[in-house]
Amino acid sequence: MASHIIQVELVRLSTPIPGAFLVAVGVFPSSGWGTAELMPRKYIKGPEDGIYDFDLLAIKPDRQDLALTYRTASSIWTEIPADLRAVRVHSVSNSITKELNNKVIGDASTSPPTIDYASWIGKKLIRQGESPPADGQAFILEKDIPEPHRIVGPGSVGDEMFVEGRLDIYVDDKGIITAVGLG
Repeated sequence: MASHIIQVELVRLSTPIPGAFLVAVGVFPSSGWGTAELMPRKYIKGPEDGIYDFDLLAIKPDRQDLALTYRTASSIWTEIPADLRAVRVHSVSNSITKELNNKVIGDASTSPPTIDYASWIGKKLIRQGESPPADGQAFILEKDIPEPHRIVGPGSVGDEMFVEGRLDIYVDDKGIITAVGLG
């Protein structure tokens, strides 16, 4: 699933193809993600508010790195539900709702979270309960690291399970960050 939705457009189509055209742009947490797809959520009976929900999905890569990837997905509805008022496209961190005339409903913050993880390398990791260094050394507070995350130090025994979106922070025996990865 996309980590953040950037933009959603919903346009009514006229002849020769009556219907609606839905486009969504999202950010995925690393490079290598496959073609994006808008997956409609299934309803036994249409939603009471007339807002139909979609998830922005793509095939996960075998290996992830820190480069964000933008993906676009589109879908054509040839049969618009009679009660359609809007669509809502979901990601892990947000959703954007658009009315059929493209009016935005609610919060549509489109700025993806940006953290320069590479800039952490060489900084001291300050664990819970530790004090920042008094000598002016650059540091990162563990409490400020987004969840989920794990700290991997020399000789650490950790699981080998891949956890989508988890940040792995590698530190040396002095607590200096030597690498940051996903998994």
